[in-house]
Amino acid sequence: MDSARRMRRIRAALGLTQRDWAYYLRVSVPTVSHWETGHTRPSSLAEAQIRSVCVSLGLDQHTMERFK
Repeated sequence: MDSARRMRRIRAALGLTQRDWAYYLRVSVPTVSHWETGHTRPSSLAEAQIRSVCVSLGLDQHTMERFK
């Protein structure tokens, strides 16, 4: 699965808007939009933050693995 689709699916699984997702990840809404449209990809630091936020919001590792 491509990175853009993966980002959209993770956010949807958490039931978050782009604005909410950006808030939790401490990035701008345009950054989230660029990730989800494939214009850019999350950095390794952002990927670590994504994993951390997912766990803190209750998305387990097994579910996250389905989105790879």
